Order: sequence, then structure tokens, then C-alpha cells
Amino acid sequence: MKAITILLIILGHNHILAPQSGNSLLFEFLYNFHVSIFFILPFFYNKKSELNKENISKIISRNGIPYILFFTFCYLIYHFIFIKNGFNILEFLGGFINAPGYNAKDTTGFVFLWFLPVFLLMSLCKLIGSQYKWAMIVFFFIGFIICINKQAYIFMWHAPFYLLKALYYYAMGVSAYILYKYIRYMDYIGTIIFIILTILLWTNHYRINAFYFSLAGFCMLKNITTLINFSGIPFLNLIGKYSLSIYLIHVFIYSVLERILPNTLIGGLIMYGLTISISLLISIGLYKINNLRIFLFPKSGKEWISLFQISKIFNPKS
Repeated sequence: MKAITILLIILGHNHILAPQSGNSLLFEFLYNFHVSIFFILPFFYNKKSELNKENISKIISRNGIPYILFFTFCYLIYHFIFIKNGFNILEFLGGFINAPGYNAKDTTGFVFLWFLPVFLLMSLCKLIGSQYKWAMIVFFFIGFIICINKQAYIFMWHAPFYLLKALYYYAMGVSAYILYKYIRYMDYIGTIIFIILTILLWTNHYRINAFYFSLAGFCMLKNITTLINFSGIPFLNLIGKYSLSIYLIHVFIYSVLERILPNTLIGGLIMYGLTISISLLISIGLYKINNLRIFLFPKSGKEWISLFQISKIFNPKS
């Protein structure tokens, strides 16, 4: 499911195959459910984590460190190479925490960075909610209001550090879990709803509500991956394994390719294939260089800090 989802995300970022303007509905179709699957999936993992310092540290490290590094890299590239206006600490910090008047897009030139802080906060909410029922109810109630109310959804984007967006996805994940727990054949029901909503969208009879469409899309994809055994396909296994690094790297790849390849269907297909292939190869290479993997994608805070120990510096093999 992670592999198929990241492939859909890369397709949605392909401005040739899925243009943001014009008569194409593919962009709207994909953006109303594909990323949501990454946030719903953790609610179906069998592993249960306790609310303790170690697990909190893991969540913050695995999401926060890549966010800091990639945000800083994008900011420096955008301000020193493209618009050439230098470093502004208030703008940097404002964009970093998504303060009112600032956001990742305006500050760094890229939108995709929002995923990491939102996943970080949602994971913390999930961890706290599993320990305290009252917290789960509060988180879910706030998130559910955002899911079904248009004004609340619009206001969500202006909350510092995307906190309300994290609650939005938390409510979506809890909703999916409850539906599967209490409704039989939810895979099939959700798949049918997804097909109906898709037909209504593509025939211009219905404007998608992302909450309902995301839940139906999750059911559809879960149903497909249950009926069809994709685990025997090595390529998809690799895509799923390196999904986070592919997500963070592919944006730079397609940003270069779209300036080189022609704006045609063939050009779009070539760009799609190259974006996937190059992002996967770079991800595999990064993970093979252990110190680089620890620096960019640490498994814990302790692992990342250990990289800077004096013994590591003078003895890289240790």
C-alpha cells in the first residue's frame, strides 16, 4: 500500500500528466486521497507503542530531523540560487513553524515539506490517544470538525506547525479504524463508494470531500492489496521500503526533468518513469552509506547524536 501510494503521489506531482489547471481532473482526483493513505495506515499496524520518552524521541527524531535538514536545504537553495535575497531569520523560522503569514511554499519554494511535521504531530497524538481515552476523544472531535466543515478546513492551514492538519489526519485514521472494526466487508463497501464518487467526479456531478474520498480510497487500496498479492514484486517492495526518502527526493528530480523534457504525453510518461527510477536508486545509495543514512533518516535521537561523537569522526568504520 505504501508503494502504490508513493507512486500515486509522484504521478500527482507530474505537472505534465496531472496538470493543476485546465480541463484535467486527474490532479484533483489524486490530491483528495493519495497522501491521506500514509496517515491512515499507522492505525492498522499491529505494533502498539507505549507512551514513554523513548517512543516520543523516536517519533520526533524520525520526522523532525529530516524536516529540519530538508527545510534548511530548500530554503538555502531557494533564497541563494533562485531569488537571491539572502537569509532572513524571521522568514526562516516563520516558514519552519508555519506561522501566520508564512508557510513552507512561500519560504522555501516547495510545498511537500508539510508532510513531515504533520506526520510527527499526528504520530504523537496517536501515541497520547492510545494512553489517554479523553485525549483521543478531544483529538478526534477537533479533527472531525475540520474534516466535515469547510471553514474549519480552510482555517486549518494557518495553525502553527500544522497542528490542526495533524488532528485532521488523526480523525481520518481513527474513523477508518472504527469503520473496519464495526462494519463487515468494509473493504468492499468502501471500494464501491470510491468507484461511485470517482464516476461522479469525472462526470462533473460531484465536488469531492477529501475526508470521505480518502476513507473510500483507503478501503479500495486495502481491498486491492488484499485480493492481489503484490508482495512477490521486488520493485514494489523496494518502493515501499524507501517510500519516505523517495517522497523527499523525487521533488528535486522531477523539478529538473520538467525543465528538460517536452510538455507532451510521451515526455510526461518518460519523466514519470525517470523520477521513480532515479529517486529509488538515490534512496538505495543513501541507505548503503550508513553514516549518511543516519544523518538524514535516523531511527532514533541517540543514533543521530552518536554520529557526531569524536570516536565516529576519527574512526568512521566504528
